[in-house]
Amino acid sequence: PFNKGAQQSWPWMLSVDIANERIESDLRELVRWRSQPINGQMSGILQLGSAMQMPAWPVQEGWQLRAELEKITPLAWQPAVRSLIESADASTPSHDSYTPDIQVSVNTACLEWQNACIGRVSANGHKTAEGLDVVLDSEVFSGRVRYRHEVQYPLDITVEKIDVNGLLALSVSDTAQTAPLPDAWLDEVETRRPLPMVIPEWLSGVPDGRLRLDEVDVVNQRLGPLTAYWQTQGERFTLAPVGLTLGQLSLRGKLEWAGAPQGSMTTSDVTIQGGDVGTAFERLGQPVVVRSRSTDVQANLDWPGAPWQFSLSRAEGRITTDVDEGRFLSLDSATARLVGLLNIDNILRRLRLDFSDVTGEGTAFDHVHGAANVGGGQLRLDGPLVINTPATTIRLTGSADLLKRELDQRLAIVLPISQSLPIAALAVGAPVVGGALLLAHSLFGDTLEQVTTIDYLIQGPWAAPQVTREGSQ
Repeated sequence: PFNKGAQQSWPWMLSVDIANERIESDLRELVRWRSQPINGQMSGILQLGSAMQMPAWPVQEGWQLRAELEKITPLAWQPAVRSLIESADASTPSHDSYTPDIQVSVNTACLEWQNACIGRVSANGHKTAEGLDVVLDSEVFSGRVRYRHEVQYPLDITVEKIDVNGLLALSVSDTAQTAPLPDAWLDEVETRRPLPMVIPEWLSGVPDGRLRLDEVDVVNQRLGPLTAYWQTQGERFTLAPVGLTLGQLSLRGKLEWAGAPQGSMTTSDVTIQGGDVGTAFERLGQPVVVRSRSTDVQANLDWPGAPWQFSLSRAEGRITTDVDEGRFLSLDSATARLVGLLNIDNILRRLRLDFSDVTGEGTAFDHVHGAANVGGGQLRLDGPLVINTPATTIRLTGSADLLKRELDQRLAIVLPISQSLPIAALAVGAPVVGGALLLAHSLFGDTLEQVTTIDYLIQGPWAAPQVTREGSQ
């Protein structure tokens, strides 16, 4: 055999046994390799890392890669992964061709992202003529990656668990306008305003695929399951369709992230439908400000930057809402003020309106319908937000300044006097008056109710708005 290892100044040892067709090599005690023919095909073991010993001679057909590394930078490994994918694309199985199996086992104590270590990671998988299969496990995520070049979505990623907290923090760690992540998503409307993130170059090289998440850990809250298909085309990344479950609600829609030299923009078209909206707040770890039997929300919004850089104060678009049979709960919290832009239950109590449906459990409603346009840090109601309750009808118009957190709205309350007065008249011994009012209601119906509308002006900070009576009709 040829062996330069005897020279101590030589960092590379190469040994070739021609008679037995064996080859072994040792480079700086960091890269070790042994290979020999198995079933007529050359097979071998390649080991990376100073902690690895010289491998035994291979006993099974194919190639094995084993690595014990101090740290792994995913983007630095992208060319190697891409070469595996390209070789999988080129290796279409046939009777006349041979594609060796490649088994991979990689372990590191440090997965490096954005110049920070986010924990350990291990990867075990194999490449065959059909494609790639890799099982990943780390402190941040665990799941499986499959690649099949002959299907519509070649890359299939199944994640059993992912912690987005650290990843989100790292994604904005190098921006000049970064603030700590809030403890909960909806505690504030005006959150940090990071610089819009441009689509990274490496993303255009990612094959189209499908992502399935059993569970997502974001800001210490558990979300999911989630399913999303993605397509990449130059400076455009599209998630469509997207499906996410939050309690009894299902989110369906499309997200598109488009890059540009001056920045990037995310556009969304989302539908949220299901049962009790309160179950979604529970999954997000928020105070439950409203309960409902059914929920239907349509949102078409766009905002600067990446999908995860959403901020209501910077978004543009339109939101429509239909909620049936529920209650506004009496809560004094930032989330209640954000979701309602006005605590309906609290306002009714301030007005000292004595309705039987206003109890310690909140204000009951039969139906809520409204639409709003969002833009320039303003939320403007498009027509009245109508709240039908068992005792009255509430109509809300106006706007909310999402940056200054101020309200400029008008509240109209239609009091059903035509129904309550007959009972009161009978109670005080005036059956003639009560009968006359009942007759008037049967003849004029809603026309009589129009003269029982009381209007209020609501202005100032939504934490404590000033409510002023304007008059009645």
